[in-house]
Amino acid sequence: MGQHIKRLCVFDFDGTLCKSPENTDENKALWEKTTGGVWGRKKDGSYKNAWWSKPETLDPDVFDIEMVEFVKEEAIKAIEAVDTFAVLLTGRIPSCSYNVKEILRRNGVPYFNKYLFCWSYGTQQFKNIEVEKLFNEFPSIEEYTLWEDRIEHIEEWGGKDKDIEPFRVVGDEWATKTGGTFNLNIITKDYKLTK
Repeated sequence: MGQHIKRLCVFDFDGTLCKSPENTDENKALWEKTTGGVWGRKKDGSYKNAWWSKPETLDPDVFDIEMVEFVKEEAIKAIEAVDTFAVLLTGRIPSCSYNVKEILRRNGVPYFNKYLFCWSYGTQQFKNIEVEKLFNEFPSIEEYTLWEDRIEHIEEWGGKDKDIEPFRVVGDEWATKTGGTFNLNIITKDYKLTK
C-alpha cells in the first residue's frame, strides 16, 4: 500500500500554516460582541483562560484569520504532488475540525490527504504517535518534511516523565534508520522561516 508515496509532508496548523487568533481578552470580547454569546468568566469577572480547545476561537465569521502565505504555498504544492502524502497534524481537538477545514477552504487550500486532530495525550505525544503510524503506513517514503512552530516540541523532551521525544529526534531517528531525508521547517513567532 502507498508504494508510490515518496514524500511525507506534515503541517502544523496554529502559528505555522495559519495566523490563529491569540488568547487575549480583546479577542474574547470581539467574539462576544460579534456573536452575542457570553465567554466563560471567573468569579472575579475576568475571562476564563480556555482558548485552544474551543472551536469558537477559529470562527471565520468572527475573526479575520490569515494564512502564512509561504507555508500555504508549500502545502498546496505538497497536496498536489502525486508522490507526496500531505497531512495536517494539529494539537486542536476534533471539535475544532469544521472551523479548521473551513478556514483552509476559504483561503484556497485544497483537501489534505489526511487531517489528524488531537484525540488524546498532550500535543507532543499525540503528534509523535501519529507520525510513527504514518511511517508504518508509508514505508516507501524517502523524504519526511515537518512544518512546525512550537520550539519546545521541536527541541525539548516532554510529557509527565520527560520521556516523549522531541520532533527533531523523531525525524533524525527515522532518517538514520531508513537512509531518508528529514527536513525541519521552523516558523518563528513573526511568521518567518528558520532552519
